[in-house]
Amino acid sequence: MTFAEKLRQVRIGCHLTQEQVAELIGVTRKTIILYEAGERTPKQEKVYENLAQNFKTSVDFWKIDNKSDFETTATIAYGADGKQQAQKLLSDAAGLFAGGALSEEDKEAVFNALQKVYWEIKMEKAKNGNE
Repeated sequence: MTFAEKLRQVRIGCHLTQEQVAELIGVTRKTIILYEAGERTPKQEKVYENLAQNFKTSVDFWKIDNKSDFETTATIAYGADGKQQAQKLLSDAAGLFAGGALSEEDKEAVFNALQKVYWEIKMEKAKNGNE
């Protein structure tokens, strides 16, 4: 996941506004908007440190784009339930590939699509007050 994806999903999952996150990490709301749009990443180490401190992660979690961050992001955003859901989704999806019929590129595309749907459902539930 990219920095932008992680920040947006964690913010939404924690029921925080862009303004609240901005205050927590010492930037402006406009900066958060640019971060979430993927148009900018933090230049100051202190921003990464504030994110890590406030969301109980490592600095590297925020600095390094990693495909395996889906589970960690779900855990931060939705707690133990989010972690369990993410693990089940990844496990079930891995079972689909047991026959080895898909290339690694295709497997990654399927995982990305599943993760996208997961986050869309979570955002829709949050909007409707179901999460």
